[in-house]
Amino acid sequence: MRASISSRNRVCRPIFRDLLHNKLLKILGPAKAAAKPAAKPEPKPPRALTRVAGVEKYVRLGFDLLELRFAIKNNREYGRQVRQKFDVDEKLACRALQVAKAYGQRPEVFSRLSWNALIALASPTLPAAVREALETRIKAGQRVGAPEVRAAREALKASRPRCQAQRMAA
Repeated sequence: MRASISSRNRVCRPIFRDLLHNKLLKILGPAKAAAKPAAKPEPKPPRALTRVAGVEKYVRLGFDLLELRFAIKNNREYGRQVRQKFDVDEKLACRALQVAKAYGQRPEVFSRLSWNALIALASPTLPAAVREALETRIKAGQRVGAPEVRAAREALKASRPRCQAQRMAA
């Protein structure tokens, strides 16, 4: 008889627990406080306004790298110092150095372009004539972006015959 009472208790305990829990929930309310609605963050300023500060930061980095390059002639030591002092990857360091050499003293150009457009414009693969034409457009106030610079370089590449094709024809 004792076994049947304990088995009945095992079945009834969860039922009583749930009933008691529901009664207390009605009296006391939910255990968690109501979640406050998330505050909306302030909208970011347009990229056209914040872009210039980012570009200037990279140009300053390029100047610092240029000073370091003139001070250290050994390539291995230069690379070590760049990683230690500036904590940037070598691709960014190379591009910042390239842009600082080409346009560091010309804020009328670098303040009107995005970083990607500056990289494309300072590229050594861009011919000087195309670069000068794009610079005059920039100084005149026209909008020039990285896709336009790349398109100008590609148009020039497409118009040139390949050396190998010329050799085969001869």
